[in-house]
Amino acid sequence: MLICRGCDPNIRDDFGNNASYWAKRYMHFDLLEHLPPPLTVSPIENKDFKEQIEVHKYEVDLELKKKMAGKKKGKKKK
Repeated sequence: MLICRGCDPNIRDDFGNNASYWAKRYMHFDLLEHLPPPLTVSPIENKDFKEQIEVHKYEVDLELKKKMAGKKKGKKKK
């Protein structure tokens, strides 16, 4: 149903796995008939992928800290 709605079944999660990988891992063989083959992730690809995720998480955390600091500065103590 999600594929019919335009979802990309090759999108990877934080571990570098796609929907086919998880369907195969948990023996949902009926789903595998409708999905492309599981993506093979080489150790180098997986390392690069994890590094990209960590950089993104760091950037998001930094942005949240900036927003929180801005909110604290606006408060006045009585």
